[in-house]
Amino acid sequence: MPSPNYEAPSAEDAPGGLFGAIAQLGLAAYMVLLLSVAGSAILCTGFAGYGVYKSTTFGSPLVGGSKLEAWRLNELRRWGVLGASDVPALYHDDSVVMDGSAGCLVLGDKLLRWDEGKTTAEAIIAGGSVSSFGDPAAPTVVLRQGITEIQCRFNEDEGGDRFLVQLKASAGAP
Repeated sequence: MPSPNYEAPSAEDAPGGLFGAIAQLGLAAYMVLLLSVAGSAILCTGFAGYGVYKSTTFGSPLVGGSKLEAWRLNELRRWGVLGASDVPALYHDDSVVMDGSAGCLVLGDKLLRWDEGKTTAEAIIAGGSVSSFGDPAAPTVVLRQGITEIQCRFNEDEGGDRFLVQLKASAGAP
């Protein structure tokens, strides 16, 4: 219960001028701040989602070793697939999630295949038999050297056709 001496605030007691205008805009400014934070979160989520979509849909193209991301080289070195100073001439990641856990690379005169971080096959390219099967736009390139057979899987537009031509030229095949 208000005391008998209580007086309701009058318009004269309200702050005036610039401070009065800012005080009235406080809620509006807070809403603008909240909306800008929410908009930024939605935008960042959209960019991250597009990155995931692009990496899982478009795969990993054939790339030269000098253009290879440092983290991929570091993983291959950590697993022992590459030596400390080795840089592959060609690299292709054909793992399902494009995390570098499986693929093929050309190192010097050899083709190497690794799966789950371990070298699973290695063969000298020169004198080998190079072929492919499957869709010409998304071939599986095969190198046979003696009893060793290495298969490198490519999705569409990942450079499998170029890889086939380069291996054939290095193998000395027509």
